[in-house]
Amino acid sequence: MNGPAQRPRPVGRGIGQVTYSSAVRRANPHQQWPVTVAAVCRPAARVARVTLAADHLRTMTRAGADEYFGLVLPGPDSADPLSGQVVRWYTYRAHRPDAGEVDVDMVLHGDEGPGSAWAARTQPGDRLAIKAGRSIYTPPAGEPQVLLADETSAPALAAIGDWLRAGDYPTDRITAYLEAPDRDCLVEEAWPFPVTVLGREGHPGEAVLRKLRELPLTGAESAWACGESRLATQARRYLLGPANLDRRKVAFSGYWKVGQAKT
Repeated sequence: MNGPAQRPRPVGRGIGQVTYSSAVRRANPHQQWPVTVAAVCRPAARVARVTLAADHLRTMTRAGADEYFGLVLPGPDSADPLSGQVVRWYTYRAHRPDAGEVDVDMVLHGDEGPGSAWAARTQPGDRLAIKAGRSIYTPPAGEPQVLLADETSAPALAAIGDWLRAGDYPTDRITAYLEAPDRDCLVEEAWPFPVTVLGREGHPGEAVLRKLRELPLTGAESAWACGESRLATQARRYLLGPANLDRRKVAFSGYWKVGQAKT
C-alpha cells in the first residue's frame, strides 16, 4: 500500500492473513520491531526506495502479496528507534529473507506528510521501528480479476505482480488500471498482466472510476481497489451495485484521503 496515511480498514478476501509478528501484536498492540535503513535509492523521480534491515526479517513470513506494515517514524530522541510516535502504513515492495531485508517504495511530495519528509532525508544507518500489518489480496481462482490503483498503491500492485509470478499463478485474465498525476511517481515495472496507466483527471481516482464504469463486467469477476479513499469506496459501491460482484470477491482499502495527512 505506498501505503495508507492511517491504519487501513481492509474489506474483502484476504482478511485474517497475518504475519508471524501479528500474533505478538494481538497480545501487545504496541509491539514494535527495530530496523535499520540499509540503503536508499530513487527508482523514479518522485519515489524513494528505502531498504530496511534486521535479523527478525530473516524469519518473517509474508501474509500476502499486498501486505502493509506500520513505519514508526523516529521521535525527538533519534538515538532510540522505538521512540517514534507517528505511524504511517506502507507496503512491503520486496522481502529478502536471506539478507534480512525489505524494500518500501515511498512517493515523495515534499514535506506535506511525515512519511514523505522522512523518506526524502533518511540515510543508511538511520534507525526506526515497524509494526505488523495485514494483507487483503487473494489471487484469482480462475475468474477474471480487475485491479484498480493509484500512485500510492502502485507498490502494492507491483508486489501483487511479483507474488503471482513467483507462485506461478495464471495472469491471463487479470487486468489493471493505474492512475497517477504523472510518470515521475511511478516506477517502471515488468508487469505479468496488462496495466493501463491513466492520467489524473480532476479528483484523485476519478479517471480509474470512469474506466471501471466502461468495463463490460459480467458479475463473475473478483476485484481489488486500493488508493485514495474515494477511489476505493466508490469502486466498491459500483462493483457490488451495478456490476453485481460477490462482496466476498471484492477487496478494497483507502490508502489516503484528499485534505488529510498523506504518507
